[in-house]
Amino acid sequence: MMKAASRALPRHGSSSSSDAPRRRRDSNIELLRILCMLLIIAHHCVVHGSFFEAFSSGQLSSATSFFGFFILPAGKIGFVCFVAISMWFFVDKEFKADRFLKVWLEVLFYTVLLAFASWVCGVDMAWQMWVASLLPIGGNSHGFAATYLAFYLLLPFVSRATKGITKKQALWGVLSLVYIEVIVIVLNALGVANLALHPFPSEIVLFVMLYMLLFYLKHWPPVVLENRFALVGILAACWALTSVFYWSQASGRLPQGLAWLQSLCNDESSFLFISGGIALFFIFKGMKIRSNAAINSLASATLGILLLHDHNVFRPVFWDGVVGMPDLWLSPWAIVGTVVVSIAVYVVGFCIDKVRARYLEKALASTAVYRRVLRYLDTVFPPASRREWK
Repeated sequence: MMKAASRALPRHGSSSSSDAPRRRRDSNIELLRILCMLLIIAHHCVVHGSFFEAFSSGQLSSATSFFGFFILPAGKIGFVCFVAISMWFFVDKEFKADRFLKVWLEVLFYTVLLAFASWVCGVDMAWQMWVASLLPIGGNSHGFAATYLAFYLLLPFVSRATKGITKKQALWGVLSLVYIEVIVIVLNALGVANLALHPFPSEIVLFVMLYMLLFYLKHWPPVVLENRFALVGILAACWALTSVFYWSQASGRLPQGLAWLQSLCNDESSFLFISGGIALFFIFKGMKIRSNAAINSLASATLGILLLHDHNVFRPVFWDGVVGMPDLWLSPWAIVGTVVVSIAVYVVGFCIDKVRARYLEKALASTAVYRRVLRYLDTVFPPASRREWK
């Protein structure tokens, strides 16, 4: 195995096995988690709140339409950035059984809770949906949560594969994954490739690609990452281009010959969202913010907030019945209302998740079953201080 690159950056929040078990949270990154979740919630207000139906029927004011298309890219850029945060901390880190088990139980809690809430609200719950609610990986849980857990299971192997690789090898890995996850989508839109024959892109590949990209940028950072103005320019350009494209498409003003541009901002695997999300991450990464307990606490519940407001089954009940977004978009207070709803969803979700963590998570973590599962997982992937790769 080749020697690790000498230009590797100091590991963000790294610690040896003899250090304190808890990593000190950097408030600039925690503030970014909060921002990303607010952007995701605002995005969901648009895509799940019947905004497009109201726009197509001409019922929205110009100001409301502009606002809706402006915040539309927020969710995908925020999602990529949210994943990038996790990947940044996964780089050069080992699998922790306690971390995996706690997230697995958190996802299980919300999938079961919201499946029950859906049933209470009149959703027809077939037995398959009840079974799916018991599967945090591969059931009806949120795509991010399921992929996060799946990737975390693969982390020991991914970390092993990247241990000691050279800059050239890392770049080759990044470019290969970018081709599979990003370029092939563009080729399909241009009619060069047919994804129906080989659907390469997927969320798990996106996670692996972002891991490799963050691995490369962490060890061999290009100069542009130190230029705050350039990063802001990249983010602004990606955001603006996406907003204009969505407006042009929804209003019927997009020339037919430019329809392939949809591949650049179709989903979180698209070029503009990946570029914007990575730029947003490094903008905050370069900020100097003193450690703030309030920020760190607010950021600790972001996964729970995501699971609570974007459940695959409960989603229509939540946005139509609980929040009432279709009616809100038609009101004179649509812009202010959407901002208030986004903040309110975050605050309520934070409170619910804190109660879950304080009473349920702590109770489960103290049980003999939990400790037994933890010990078993540690025999598969023991801490680095007791492990020697053969």
